[in-house]
Amino acid sequence: MGQLSKYIANPLVLILVITAGGLMLAGKFWSQYRQALQNDPAFHVRPDQVRITDAPAWLPPQSQDQLLADLALADRSLLDPDLVPTTVAALQQHPWVEEVVSVRKSLGGLQAEIRYRRPLLVELPDRQVMAINTSGLVLADQGLDRQGARQLLRIAVQDLVQQPLQAGAPWPDQRVLWAAELAAALHPRQASAGLAGIYARGSSPAPIAAGPVAGPIAPVEFFLWTTGRNEIIWGARPGEEVAGEATAAAKLQALDRFVQEHGSLDRYPQLPQARGNVFDLRTGQVVLLQQAQQAAHSVDWLR
Repeated sequence: MGQLSKYIANPLVLILVITAGGLMLAGKFWSQYRQALQNDPAFHVRPDQVRITDAPAWLPPQSQDQLLADLALADRSLLDPDLVPTTVAALQQHPWVEEVVSVRKSLGGLQAEIRYRRPLLVELPDRQVMAINTSGLVLADQGLDRQGARQLLRIAVQDLVQQPLQAGAPWPDQRVLWAAELAAALHPRQASAGLAGIYARGSSPAPIAAGPVAGPIAPVEFFLWTTGRNEIIWGARPGEEVAGEATAAAKLQALDRFVQEHGSLDRYPQLPQARGNVFDLRTGQVVLLQQAQQAAHSVDWLR
């Protein structure tokens, strides 16, 4: 007992005990004070305090307001330690958000930098379109700005299989999925090459949720369309090239070289006519064909 009294009477021990007790009390008081501050309306997030990356042209103007409304920030506090992670999680679940680059908060508000999903448009009858992503999944939110959507790559398929369609599920036509796969590689080159769409001609080898195809199956070929309504024969699906056909990587490199030397295909000075010209990319070189007929001349990409 005497040794314990001697230990407690040690000034250093007393200082440590008093300090620990003070920190515990301070922590308790701070926790209560922080909770009171979080409930203070003065620290609630106001709409004018939220800054988010401007919506791209293909989304309607009201989409920005709808995105902010979906975040449900009105009753949240800027002092809430979970504000940033929950905002990131909400943005990642939004159908039109491809990537959340950063979310930062300060007493001045909340700033979110995001990359919007750049969809593809599948051509339907009666001048309708349906949005999918580059994995071929049908997007749930089909709100698109008609004028802005002209910037998006379109997919047209001969004798398109379009049933059943379900949001979040793959398109029920294998050729659409392959075209979406090709579009993912073409996206970085879309603007510089002046590309507008992809056309798939040939029978679907295995329609989803369908029985065997009756009769012979025509090989699937892909063609690219420009904004000036010129055509590029791409050829087979990447990875399934026929004998003598260049690989997809070689075709992309050839397209890049052509654009570097001549600009977009529509501006090539040797075009014999303003539109309706046909280039061939299957050999790994961009070759202008003379008097060639377009594969899908009836497709109107500039609706």
